[in-house]
Amino acid sequence: MEIKYFGEIAEKTNKTNESISMEKQSLFELISYLENEYNILTKDIQIAVNHNLVSKDIDISFEDKDEVAILSPFAGG
Repeated sequence: MEIKYFGEIAEKTNKTNESISMEKQSLFELISYLENEYNILTKDIQIAVNHNLVSKDIDISFEDKDEVAILSPFAGG
């Protein structure tokens, strides 16, 4: 699966993208990976799959061809 990092998340991971393999390619598994590998507070991020924002409360499965974007918290005003 291809993961793209943006904003503060890219700075924290020191990467703008990476390809990873997980035993079970799911949203919850990805969240666990981000928390353990990069110590990212996932409650504060947004996740998009194939350019669509997804809820972090529902475990969805990924396919190898899916593009996952990890987005920094948005500031509003």
